[in-house]
Parts: sequence; C-alpha cells; structure tokens
Amino acid sequence: MAGEHLPEDIIVKILSNLPVKSLIRFRCVSKRWLSIVADPQFARLQFKVACEQQTLSRRFLFSSRATDQFESLDLELTSFEANSSIRKLDFPFPAHSYVSLLCSCNGLVCVGLDRGESFYIWNPSIGFIHRLPDPCFSSERRIWYYGFGYVSATDDYKLFVGVAADLVEVVQMFSLRARHWKKIDADPLYWNPVQRGVLLNETLHWLNWVARDYADLDSDGEDDGEPVLIAFDLAREEFWTNPVPFAAGEHKYRDAELGVSCDGCLHVICSPHRESLVSVEFWVMREYGKDDSWTKLYNLKSCNPPKQIRSLIPILVMQTCAIVMMRTDSGLEWVRIDHHEEKLGETSKVAATDSVPWIRYRMTGYEESLFWISDYLGVEETTVASNTRPHKAEIGEG
Repeated sequence: MAGEHLPEDIIVKILSNLPVKSLIRFRCVSKRWLSIVADPQFARLQFKVACEQQTLSRRFLFSSRATDQFESLDLELTSFEANSSIRKLDFPFPAHSYVSLLCSCNGLVCVGLDRGESFYIWNPSIGFIHRLPDPCFSSERRIWYYGFGYVSATDDYKLFVGVAADLVEVVQMFSLRARHWKKIDADPLYWNPVQRGVLLNETLHWLNWVARDYADLDSDGEDDGEPVLIAFDLAREEFWTNPVPFAAGEHKYRDAELGVSCDGCLHVICSPHRESLVSVEFWVMREYGKDDSWTKLYNLKSCNPPKQIRSLIPILVMQTCAIVMMRTDSGLEWVRIDHHEEKLGETSKVAATDSVPWIRYRMTGYEESLFWISDYLGVEETTVASNTRPHKAEIGEG
C-alpha cells in the first residue's frame, strides 16, 4: 500500500484527526496502523486534537434493569429516532449483576456492581474493561456520593465513592496510579440522597441543600435547607464550598440538576414550582468559583403540555440547544430544547423508552476515546472485549 511508504509522523498526524469510530475500523488496514492506533500515546494525541477542534463524539450510555444489554445514543445527531443514532453494546459484566453506570471521564466509564461490591473502568468505544481492587465496604451499604476524574499533574485517575453502611457514612477514594483505596474525611457532604459528582477543572461538584433549624420550616412543615455548591479538588484532595445565591432565600427550586455545558461552565436546571415543572430555569456560572457570576441563561415555559412533567436531567447543554431526559406521568423521554424558543411545550420529542427505569445511575454521558489505561496496568491485568478491539498479541507487531 502507498501508506506503508509514508513517514510514521505523517501517518500519525493524519490518523489523529479522525474520529474514534473510523480509527477502530482502520486498525484492520495493516499491522502498522494497528500498532499506531493501539499506542496509548496516540490515544492521548487523538483525544487532545478532538478537544481542540471541538470534534469529540458525545454519546449517552444507558441500560435496562430487565436485560443484560447496554445501548449508546449519539447525542449530536439531528434526529434521535433514526436507527443509526443508537448502538447496541455487549454486556461485559457477570450475568445478572446489578449495574450502576456511575460517571465518566475521557471516555472511560466508571461502573459499580451490586451496590458497591466491586467497581470497573470500562471504555465502551473500544471494549476495554478492568476491575479495580475491592474497597471492602460493609455488606449493608448504599452508594450516596460518587465521582470520577483525571488529575493531569500526576497523570492519575481517581474514583470517589461515598456509601452509607450500617448507619455509618464512609467515603473512600481510589487512585489508579497508586492502585489503592484510602478513606476521605467527608464531613462537608451532609449526606443527602444519591448524587453524581460533576467534573470540571479536575474537581468534582455536587449541588446540595444544608438543613436548617426547625424554626425555619415552611408552611408544609418541610425544610428544604439552603443550597450550597460542594466541591472536591481531586489533586489537593480537599473540599470547598460556594453559595448558590439565585436559589437561596424565599425561592423554592424543585429538582435542581447540576451539569457542565459544552463551553466548560457549571450550569443548573431547576424549577421554582414544587408540584410540577410549569417552567424551567437554566442558570450558568460564567466565572468558575465566583458565586456572583451565576446568570440566568433562559427560562423555558411549558405551554399546556399534554403530560405533567415531573423531572428533567440535563444530558448535554450546547450553545444552541440542550438535550434533557424528561420524566412525565407516562414515562421517560429524550427531548431537544432549542434555546431561542424558550418554550418547553414547543420542543420536539426525539426519543422515548419504557425499558429504562427512572434511576439516574443506570445512565451516563461519555465521549468516545481510545483510552485503555495500559500505563497503569500490567499486561496480565488488561481485559479487552474481542469484538471491539484486537487481541493483545496483535498489538505492536510489524
């Protein structure tokens, strides 16, 4: 082939501009191309180029409790109803396991099995999967807080898991570089129900409500508490907090959801209505860490919707539109919201499913990548699904 006579650096430069889906297919061109695509350094280069050129392929991973199968949805297609938007994936875990899709970073998805009995790092794009050492939590446990992120200074991935076990709250963090778990002082977390840490600037973030005194109970006898942004710096392994002024005081925001927009800002989707989402507000933190920089991006109003909207979870927030998971009285739907319309009732339903239960840890977003954390593992520890990636013996030959 003509490509065999091109200098290595030229081939690498050309291939690094291609999407992951194409690179997986092109591994079969030659052993030389297979060796390039399988190189961890090439995976870093390709991901860096995709970030700089804003060509990352963003997908949404979900599974059904009833079946041992995963589906991956392309979030950036104009129509999600097309068959090409959904990719069926093999179930790489022990059969009939209770799987929690916790979170993702750089295309690597962190998966918990059987409510924290074991944890895996999985790249659904290439089929890489690796089981982490067990954290040895108590047998009676429930995962409450969790997060997963990358620390560039130490080239390390860290998994943060907080569980309630035997009436005792325990938080541990696993370092992939150090390859061990260690306990973290979790006093600032206040132990509200299950929450996924939102990753930005190598820091995990949670939106929480700090309980107040009984004297502050509202007319219904409920105490929603004061909102606070809780953050955990993965590099320093320290907590810090920020007030959320737009949701404080007399405002009663319902089902507030924290996320990160495509332009790298923290955002909150919330509603001031307690019984149903008559209107939904989108807020964004324009300057990271500055509580006075929260700005209302827009307000979406429901225009006599046929079903009562119960909850919204932001999946992908872009400059022109947002993709959210919407729970109504009749089920679960994916909805694309055009920002300029600012009317929830006029948005188009892009997909619906009855197979996915309304449990947020059965779903997570991720970016396609070639990462398989080989730098952290011995060859004997690496497991790769044969239908998505070449066997280990093929890597580096020729």
